[in-house]
Amino acid sequence: MKKVFCTVMIAACMIFLFTYTKVDAAKITTLAENGTCKVDLDNDGKKEVIMFKSKNVDMSDGGIKGTVTLYINGKKMYSYTGKYCWLGRVFCADFNKKDRYKEIGIEMYTDSDCLENMKLLHYQNKKLKTVASVKAGTHGFAGRMTVADNQKGDGIVLIQADTPFFQNSLGCYFIDMKYQIKSGTLVKVKQNTYPASNVWKSSKYTLTKKITFKKTRTGKVKAFTLKKGTKVYLNRVFCKKDGDTMYIQVKTKAGKYGWMKITNAKFYKEAYGWG
Repeated sequence: MKKVFCTVMIAACMIFLFTYTKVDAAKITTLAENGTCKVDLDNDGKKEVIMFKSKNVDMSDGGIKGTVTLYINGKKMYSYTGKYCWLGRVFCADFNKKDRYKEIGIEMYTDSDCLENMKLLHYQNKKLKTVASVKAGTHGFAGRMTVADNQKGDGIVLIQADTPFFQNSLGCYFIDMKYQIKSGTLVKVKQNTYPASNVWKSSKYTLTKKITFKKTRTGKVKAFTLKKGTKVYLNRVFCKKDGDTMYIQVKTKAGKYGWMKITNAKFYKEAYGWG
């Protein structure tokens, strides 16, 4: 009898674990479709149950029309349909720990998983309200961009971007760009230096020649010299706009940092490409 009781209890616990997703509001939590997630969205001491569904419809011209529908506590609260795009993901976050709200985010993708539309929602007065909406081609949003997983909750929305500044000799990479929720959209925070995204920090660059790195971006003081065959990791990228001069800061296996100016000359093996 005890064995049967234990088996039933284990099964019940497994159902609970697989049905509900616990949210650490300080980080990005991606929701699973048709699964449920419990989180206090409006800081009233009660956890809301979040669920979403999506569907794609083929259009007559060969395109796709994607729809995502959100449910709070079992009630339909929000629906969005976009042409030539489909649901990328739904997530929960807390971009500003000083306000009372946590965000529900929707990312719609198009060809090559490029961002087509992003929406951030607040649960206010038992309704979902759009607090930020941004489309590709506005506010610097272009290509493969997604909300980064390493948020700080300081009012800044970190966006992981795929190669916003291109230089053949560097190839493709991922960096984090700062945005703020403002006037119903996401506005880029002025910056020229961008940290490498967490997903990219372990990508190795094997030097094809001896290179001397500098302590500062524009300074002349040597940080260190590395021989051909040494592996380094991308730490930061400096660029004012696409097409301008680029500088990168690398990190060595020993934890040392150094800057170099990017030129057309290839400096490492097998430049990373898209895909």
